[in-house]
Amino acid sequence: MKFLTILAVTLTASLAFAMPAVHDYSQFEVTVTQGSQTASGLYEIELTDYNSTQDTFSQKNTVTFQGHTQTSESWQPRTNFYSDSDIANIMTNCTSLGGASESMTVPAGTFSSCRVPFDDQDAKGTIWFGPVTFGIVKQDMTNNKNGQHMIFNLKAFRPGH
Repeated sequence: MKFLTILAVTLTASLAFAMPAVHDYSQFEVTVTQGSQTASGLYEIELTDYNSTQDTFSQKNTVTFQGHTQTSESWQPRTNFYSDSDIANIMTNCTSLGGASESMTVPAGTFSSCRVPFDDQDAKGTIWFGPVTFGIVKQDMTNNKNGQHMIFNLKAFRPGH
């Protein structure tokens, strides 16, 4: 269970977000490799409520690995989420942002995307941004501290309202 807790925290901290609207939902197939061990599972993210007074969304994260499921929910400020215009800007200005426009095929389908490499103190890798809920089509990253390698492939998504 400690593995699931660490994974849930890592996933929450590492994924970018899009839109946002209540009931936005995305499901990712996830592969995690640490040393010689590899595990596959699912990561789901959904916005379940909105507090207009505080301009925050209730974000539900569900991680399922090896038959074990862990769910957490927390309030997140709207500023933690990409808007539709943010994603449109990334797609329009992809090369000037250091990315490359390309078609990306994942289990949810084939999408126009902007492939952007990143390298910061926590992790390095590549994110494929696209016009989908939460803005992420694919993410491939390696944790700089522990060497854990994670690949997220969009499996399903549903825009909210």
